Amino acid sequence: PTLYYYFGSKQALLKEVCSRKYEDALTQVTNAISGLNDPVAKLERVCEKLFDLLTEDQVLFLLLRRDLIQSSVTGSAFPAQAQYEGLVGLIAQLLVEIPFPKSLERTALATAAMIFGYCELVYASRLSTPVAAHESLTNLRDNLLASIRDLLSGANTAAA
Repeated sequence: PTLYYYFGSKQALLKEVCSRKYEDALTQVTNAISGLNDPVAKLERVCEKLFDLLTEDQVLFLLLRRDLIQSSVTGSAFPAQAQYEGLVGLIAQLLVEIPFPKSLERTALATAAMIFGYCELVYASRLSTPVAAHESLTNLRDNLLASIRDLLSGANTAAA
């Protein structure tokens, strides 16, 4: 009953939690790229920061996963649509600054899916796997980031 006094409904509470989590993520990503001028370096840093955020903050990851699944199935907006659009808008702005050839768009989407899959593996491994598995996940993270750097350098090369 007390929560309903402040938020009115479970949906309103969820919207507030999502808003705060997404806003905090956007602030951290923005701070991570402040001072960088090169759009490729900015996008690389955004990817690194998102890796860190999504693997360190399970609540953020689970909220984002829930929102992505629900919106893709129902076509509904996210509970914190404005904050989510701010984060996606920042990434989109950087992509506009990097002329991405059409041939690399599928690779970029596949890379994003691998990042999300990686985060799923991290949380699953924390439940019951030995330290060696965590080292393998760190290697996987490093390899995914290297793939992103290769992808971005390919975009720069193709644009030149």
